[in-house]
Amino acid sequence: MNNSTIVNHKFLRKATGIIALFLAFVVQLLSNHDGPLSSISFSYWTESRDLFVGGLAAVAFFMIAYNGKNRQKKDLEYWLSKSAGFFAIFVALFPTDNEGQKPAEWVITLTGDNAGLIHNIAAISLFICLFILITFFAKRAKEKGKLLRSRTYKVISYGMLFGMPGLYFISEGLGWSNTVYLVEVLGLLLFGIGWLVAGSYRYDPAVDQ
Repeated sequence: MNNSTIVNHKFLRKATGIIALFLAFVVQLLSNHDGPLSSISFSYWTESRDLFVGGLAAVAFFMIAYNGKNRQKKDLEYWLSKSAGFFAIFVALFPTDNEGQKPAEWVITLTGDNAGLIHNIAAISLFICLFILITFFAKRAKEKGKLLRSRTYKVISYGMLFGMPGLYFISEGLGWSNTVYLVEVLGLLLFGIGWLVAGSYRYDPAVDQ
């Protein structure tokens, strides 16, 4: 593995992680919405629409450009990263439902009244892909003997698997109005931390082949 490959590989992870960490907070801050957003996707209907779509487009680009561990063979990690990228594009372009407002004409032409359904399916599929990718990181780190890094990924994956639905039920039980937003924030924070860790470790030629 040459140095340019290492830099590009790690850069994609870092860039993706940084966007994931800050996207939810920035779109809320710049939305000019009265009160908390009901979901990150609702920012499509606010003044932070361009930032929301642009941020997801950047994540999509980085995920599609990311080829996983084996750059010579299209393995499951390769296809998961590509799938995550395309799901991110669908989330960005096909907006969540908002009573009283309609998406662009081309969206209606393509989807009819199903843009919100497509958006929700793509969003759930995106988080599933991101969760599985983190589990791959944990497995690979363990195989390399990097136990602390592996455990970090495992904690992150458990947080996504159990923490997100747990937060959903707690928030719903308490009657909070921004349940989906909070769950998405947690998911993006965990994913972002995981990818920053994956892009920040020191390269060891003895094991990082």
